[in-house]
Amino acid sequence: MKRFRNDIILVLVILIFAITFYFIYREINNSNELVCKIYQEQELKYEILLDHEEVITLNTNDGKMVIVIEKDGVYVKESDCHDKICLNQGKIKRGGEVITCLPDRVYIKLEGKGADVYL
Repeated sequence: MKRFRNDIILVLVILIFAITFYFIYREINNSNELVCKIYQEQELKYEILLDHEEVITLNTNDGKMVIVIEKDGVYVKESDCHDKICLNQGKIKRGGEVITCLPDRVYIKLEGKGADVYL
């Protein structure tokens, strides 16, 4: 009976430690801010902090590309490229995620301020 009680205490201590570690880890990662970096022709055109909403229009080889930056992510609203893959990629929300448009040579990446972070 005493051994069983000690096993339960050990499991509870490990569980409390794991839950505490999870919340501390989540708080550290959420304190970092995401930065949207937009590259065109392998050149950094924009570097924008995701703390406000903004619409950017890029002039491309095929016409134009409209990129919407919101507090919770980035997506391509419209593009004149012929394959439209960048439109179908949807909204990126986490550090390290990218949107790529090969015909227009545009690369959009979310990065953490200092390190990649996850929302």
